[in-house]
Amino acid sequence: MAKFPAENPHPVLRISHQGEILYANGPGTIVLDYWQRKVGQMVPAYWYQLVTDVINKGANRVEEIRHRDHTYSLVLTAIAGMNYMNMYGRDITAQRKAEQELRQSHDQLQVKVRERTAELGRMVKILQDEVRQRIEIETQLRESSELLDAFFSHSLTPLVILDRSFNFVRVNEAYAQGCQREISEFAGRNHFELYPNVENQKIFETVVQTKVPYQVTGKPFTFPDHPEWGVTYWDWNLNPLLDETGEVEYLVFSLRDVTQRKQAEMALQESEEQYRHLVELLPEAVFVISQEKITYFNQAALHILKVAGEEHLLGTSIRDFVLPASMECLNEILQRVHVHQGKIAPREIQVKCLDGSMIEVEISAAPIQLSGIPGDLVIFRDITEQKYQQQLIRQSEMRLSEAQHIAHLGNWEWDLASDEIWCSDEVYSIFGLAPQDTRLTLELIIAHTHPEDRDLVRRAIEETRSQGKGFLLHHRIVLMDQTERTVQVRAEHHGQSPVQQPGLRGTIQDVTEQKKIEAELRESQRKLRSLASELEKVGEKERRQIAVDLHDSIGQILAFSARELKGLQKILPEHFSQTVQEVTKQLDLAVKQTRTLSFDLSPSILYDLGLEQALEELTERFSAEKKISYTYESDGLEVSLPDPIKILLYRAVRELLVNVCKHAQATRVKVSLCCNEQQIQIRVEDNGQGLGLPAPAVLPKQDKGFGLYSIGERLDHIGGKLEMESSPGRGLKVLLTVPLAMEPNLL
Repeated sequence: MAKFPAENPHPVLRISHQGEILYANGPGTIVLDYWQRKVGQMVPAYWYQLVTDVINKGANRVEEIRHRDHTYSLVLTAIAGMNYMNMYGRDITAQRKAEQELRQSHDQLQVKVRERTAELGRMVKILQDEVRQRIEIETQLRESSELLDAFFSHSLTPLVILDRSFNFVRVNEAYAQGCQREISEFAGRNHFELYPNVENQKIFETVVQTKVPYQVTGKPFTFPDHPEWGVTYWDWNLNPLLDETGEVEYLVFSLRDVTQRKQAEMALQESEEQYRHLVELLPEAVFVISQEKITYFNQAALHILKVAGEEHLLGTSIRDFVLPASMECLNEILQRVHVHQGKIAPREIQVKCLDGSMIEVEISAAPIQLSGIPGDLVIFRDITEQKYQQQLIRQSEMRLSEAQHIAHLGNWEWDLASDEIWCSDEVYSIFGLAPQDTRLTLELIIAHTHPEDRDLVRRAIEETRSQGKGFLLHHRIVLMDQTERTVQVRAEHHGQSPVQQPGLRGTIQDVTEQKKIEAELRESQRKLRSLASELEKVGEKERRQIAVDLHDSIGQILAFSARELKGLQKILPEHFSQTVQEVTKQLDLAVKQTRTLSFDLSPSILYDLGLEQALEELTERFSAEKKISYTYESDGLEVSLPDPIKILLYRAVRELLVNVCKHAQATRVKVSLCCNEQQIQIRVEDNGQGLGLPAPAVLPKQDKGFGLYSIGERLDHIGGKLEMESSPGRGLKVLLTVPLAMEPNLL
C-alpha cells in the first residue's frame, strides 16, 4: 500500500528532512486538519522534533492522535537515500474502544465470559493484525538499514562517521582511497591524530557544542603524509547525530574533492586578472558596450578622450563622442560586427574629446557575450599624431622629390637577392623615362649607357658585388632621342641584416651642366694663369729694366757725386768739411740702398750666374741682415732653367725666408737644392715655432703681397707643387717641386 499512497485508505504523508509537508493523500487530510496545516507548510514544532529524531536515529517512531472522536496510530519511517520521510497512519478507534471495553468488562468477565467470547475473538484478531503490521514495519526498517549500509559502503562520496571525540567509527572505501590508506588503518585512531589541523579541529568542536551542521566549499587542506600533493581543496558537510538525550553522539563527515575545479577556477581568475592588467596597460582605448551603453573602459580611454573622471564615461554612449561626419561609418561598423559575428577591419573616424578637441582614431570592433546578452568590444587607437607624421612624411617626400628634380639627383636601391632595382622618379627622369611606363633594370641601364663607357660600368658593378665596396663613377648615357648626358653614380654595398637583404644603394646625378661649367671654369683658369704668367713676365721685365736703370743711371750718379764730394771735402774750410762729410755718408747710404733695391727688383746674379749661385747669395745676405745662422746645400744644378722658372723659384725662396724672419721666431734656417732628370726640388727648413699643420698641408691663401699662395698657384700652373710639414715647436719644412719637362705655353 505504501507504493500507492493515493489509493491507500489510510493516511499517508511525506515530510522533508526540514519538516516541510510535501504530500498527503485523501485520508491524510485528517492529520493535516489535526495539525491545522496544509501541504507545503511546516509541521508543528513537536512533530518536527519527532521527524529529526527518526532521521538522526534511523528508527521508526509510532505516535497516536485523537481527532473528532477517532484515534489514529501514526508511524514515522525514514527513507534511505532520500531527503524525505513517510508517515503511515491507521484508524485505531475501534481498537482503543475494544481495549476500553475490555478493561470495563474485566470485573464482569466471569459472569459475561460467554457473552464476550466472540467480541474477545474479534479483538484478538485485531491484535494479530497489528502485530503483523509491526512485523512488516520492522522488515521495512531492516531493509532500509541494509540499503543505508550498502549506500555507505559503495558511495563514491568520501564518508566518515566519528564519535563525539573525533575517533573514527566507520569510513567508506571512497574516503580510504582519497587518503591512500586501507580502511583498517582508521580503526581506533583519532581524526586529528592522522590529520592534525588546529583550524579544522576548532570547527569540529564547534559543531559538537552547537549541534549545528557545518558546510563549506573549496576548503584548502594539505595532507601531512603527502606533502607532494600540494594544497588540495574540498567541499565539507559535517552533520551531528544526536542521541535520545539530545546530545551529539556521532558526526557524519562527507567530503568532495574539488581540487581540479578549484585550480581551474584559480587559473581562470589569474588569466582574467592578467587579461585585465594587459587591457589596462594597452595604449589603445578599450570599451565594452552593452545595450548601447559603455559598461567598461580602460585607463587609456580616459586619456585619449581627455575625461577627468570615470563618472563622465561610464553608462554613456560611444556615439556621444563621435562627430556627425563619422557617425555613418560607426553605424556601419557596429552593424557589420553583428551581421558577420567576427572582428571587423579597422576604419578611421573623427572623435570629439570631452575638452572639445578633435582627434582622429582608428576603430575596430568585435562581438562579445555578456551574461548571455550580446555586446560589443570597441577599440580606439589615437592616430592623430600618426596622421600628422604621415603628412610630414608626405611633405618631406614631396620636398625631396622637388629637391631631387631641381638638383637632377635621384636615389636607388638594388636588392641583389631578387635582382630588383628601386628608383626614385628623378632617376627615371634622368634617363628620359616615365616611371609608370617602364621598370628600370640593369639591362636597361646598360643599354642607355654610352657604348664606350659600358665596360667601365660593368666592371664597377662587378667589383662592388664581389668585393663589397662602393664606387664613385662618372660616365655618359644616351637618351632615347640620342642626346648624350653625363651622370655621376655613387654606390655603396650593404650586407644582410634582420630587416634587409644584401644589395647596393646610392645616387645618380645628371652632371652634364656641371661638367660643362667645370670645363669652362678650367679654361678660364687656364687663361687666367696664362694671363698671370704674362703679367709676371711683363712685371719681371719692368723690374729688371728699373733695376738696370737704378744701377746704371741713378746708382752711378750717386756714386760719382759721393766721390766728388769726398775730393771737395779736402779743400773746403773745416767748418764746411763736417757738413760735406754728413752729405757724403747719406750719398753712400743711398748708393747702398739703390743697389739693394736694384737687387730686390731683379738680382743680376740670377741672370748672370744662375739659380744655384743666386740662392746661395740670397741665403747668405739674408743671414747677415737678420742675424740668423744658415746652411745652404746643393748637389749641383746641371740643367739650364728658363728665366720664368728661375725667377719663380728665387722669389719663392725669398718669400719663405721673409716668413721665417717675420713669423717663425727661428734661429737657424737651411736651404737645400737638388735636381734629377725629372724635377728640381728646393727645401727650406727652420727651427721656429711651427704652424701645427699635418703633413703635407695645403697653404692658406694670403690676402696681399706675392705670398706663398700665389707661389703655390704658379707652381700648380706649370705642374709643380708646394708642400708644407709642421708641428708646434718643431719648425716648418717647405718643399718646392718643379718638373723639368713642361709645355712651352705654360711658361
